[in-house]
Amino acid sequence: MRIICRDFKTPYDHLNDEIHEIRFSWPRLKQAVVTMGYPSVRAALPSSRHAWAFAIHKMSALECIIEIDEQGTLKLIKGYQELDQSEKGALSYWLGMCVAKIAAGEILDVSWPVHLRRFVKENPIKMNSKKSPDYVGSDSKGDWHVIEAKGFHQEPGLINRGRWKEQVGSIGLISGTLPKTRSYCLTRVKKKFTIELVDPPGKKGITKFDLSITPEQAQKFYYQPYLDLFSEELQYENKIDNKGMLYKSIGFDSLNRSKYSIFIERSILEKVLKDELVKKTEPFLADDWYLGSDGIGLKKEEVTEADCIEFNRHHRKRP
Repeated sequence: MRIICRDFKTPYDHLNDEIHEIRFSWPRLKQAVVTMGYPSVRAALPSSRHAWAFAIHKMSALECIIEIDEQGTLKLIKGYQELDQSEKGALSYWLGMCVAKIAAGEILDVSWPVHLRRFVKENPIKMNSKKSPDYVGSDSKGDWHVIEAKGFHQEPGLINRGRWKEQVGSIGLISGTLPKTRSYCLTRVKKKFTIELVDPPGKKGITKFDLSITPEQAQKFYYQPYLDLFSEELQYENKIDNKGMLYKSIGFDSLNRSKYSIFIERSILEKVLKDELVKKTEPFLADDWYLGSDGIGLKKEEVTEADCIEFNRHHRKRP
């Protein structure tokens, strides 16, 4: 489906005239769910296992209300309007974050957008969290970008757009340099979705704060949940397949009788541990699994009802 870009300045002004087509699919959307801001969820829940379970819950929730046609266009199911407003709010937030993450990689070349609010909480940085954007990230050239994610049901109007302008404009310098873009990604959640990526002109009088973060620190923060997930495997050389990939099951979807696994190249995590920058990989889609440009893949496999029952029996109690 088409994403419209507006108001980008030199050297990104060419984005305003180009046609940007992103072909959405369930494997791609679900991979975005498990990479879109997981550190914040991981910090809030009792264990990383519960955080992954919550990610699967988000996947299932979105799958219940969205249809994806053969052209890769996102659409709402007919009964969506019957949901409570609070339920719609959560679903549109999750979806907006997913779409913004995908757009960041496809259009701005930002494969590792950092969930800024969580990063600030874990580092000695003072900022007004209510006016801060969702993501910051560096592209493959080392340039920084600021991104705010929004999911809206109606036309947001000038007041809301003005607030989003303040959010993305609240970032002054990142590692001593000006961000190349400060944009918001608007996903209109309606019968047939529309998506805008807007880099509005700066607004005078905004209180800005400087962010001290290097590309290496950003990648370390982005990959930390996966370092934790594969911590045991990283201690043993034989915990890989013949392609150097690490695999770990993260849970079951009993409704669809499916098992989800995350996979990643061992070499990526080893570089992150050494504070070495990782190069983006070529995305790949095959059947029910998707490998993103961040090198993180999500695989879906069919399982029996007995498998789901056995899994739930072992994991129903919190530690």
